[in-house]
Amino acid sequence: MVLASVRQSSLAGMLRPPSSLPLASRLLWMACMGEGGVIGRLPEHPDIAAIMQAGQAMGADGVIENNVADIFGPSDPTPPDSISCASSPTLTRLLLPLSLLTGQPAGLDKPFLSPALARWTEEAALALGVRVMQTKGRLEVRGPPSGDALPLAERAGAFFAPGVLMAAPISDIPLMATMDEFVLQQPSVQLTLRALDRLSIGFSWEESEPTFTAVPGQTYPELNVEVEADWRAGSYLLGAFLLAGRGAVSLPRDSVQSERSFWLGLEQAGRLRWNDSGDALWAEAGEPVALSPSLDMRSFSSLYPLALVLATQATGPVRLEPLFPLSPRSRRRLLFCAQQLVRIGADITISDSFVEVRPSALSGGEADSGGEGRIAMALALAGLISKQPVSIVGAEAASKSHPAFWSDLQSIGADIQLDYSAGEPEAETLAGAVKEESARV
Repeated sequence: MVLASVRQSSLAGMLRPPSSLPLASRLLWMACMGEGGVIGRLPEHPDIAAIMQAGQAMGADGVIENNVADIFGPSDPTPPDSISCASSPTLTRLLLPLSLLTGQPAGLDKPFLSPALARWTEEAALALGVRVMQTKGRLEVRGPPSGDALPLAERAGAFFAPGVLMAAPISDIPLMATMDEFVLQQPSVQLTLRALDRLSIGFSWEESEPTFTAVPGQTYPELNVEVEADWRAGSYLLGAFLLAGRGAVSLPRDSVQSERSFWLGLEQAGRLRWNDSGDALWAEAGEPVALSPSLDMRSFSSLYPLALVLATQATGPVRLEPLFPLSPRSRRRLLFCAQQLVRIGADITISDSFVEVRPSALSGGEADSGGEGRIAMALALAGLISKQPVSIVGAEAASKSHPAFWSDLQSIGADIQLDYSAGEPEAETLAGAVKEESARV
């Protein structure tokens, strides 16, 4: 357990956040399923290694060295009878839709299937006209798909939606995937749609009743790209400059990531500006933060904790709404972070349908990350502007979202002391504060 003590600081410098793991996962999977390519700036993460191993099992010839993947796509793919999903839930998320829509691989060993995900699998098989046989530790798909309509709804639909959207173009059926509002608002779904569009993959989109229709029989083109810097982690670094100094964060201006949109209003208000080459965004502290009185954060739920801190320094009250449809994890993160900010002086009202933040001078004190990386980062930003230091229990959680977060802040002048000998926290944990069931979405 790490205890971080963050004091008022004046920041200056330039930072580069890590690469986007969600985007890297998609690009790597598309390269393995298509004509291959070279993908640079891959983040070091177990999911990347697991996807590469699954791609090799499916027939792709490739290696990853020095964070660069060099892949030759499977010219004559001969997938095995089964592939193990034990190393990462992400493999179930990608391989199960591929099995349902293409019949390959026919079997999955040790798939990640909660009861809700297992029910979705049975319903999807029925809709597509295939048979699914589930035994302990194994799932098999029998028969080519004959149906062409697949509903994606609620949390299970959101879990599998990225895999469905990426498998549909390389299948032989013109799949129509309809989405409810919950699925449509998921950043993972929005990112997948934008990535497909960026690669010129053929599909149509119906707005009135959100429906994705894939053009079948396509091939993913050869990719020669570098993975974008992560707008999620980069946003917290931008927030640090906006609150407590001046500096730039290296980020892609023309990005497929949903979090890019969060900053458009502040750019229009003149609080942020791009450098001449358009690859770094400058921010400077000063006047209150010009946020909209009502923020709909559903498309970038990873920035809820950041929005709460920025709102304490806004020109007027800021209401974050609606709180539905939100995944239980996002809702817990939002409510727990609000509770922790109240402990250090924030003026926040929490209701069943919204969270309202009023401008307030933060006083400092002790707060808990609840084991959530984004909450740890948000509390660090609060410490940069609080009258007294903010002590963050469970500060090591920040490394889940940005491995170099604490060293990055220290490199630009943040006054931070890290105590690696701290014991178990006495404050509430995220899981204990808001008791709701969750699943990875």
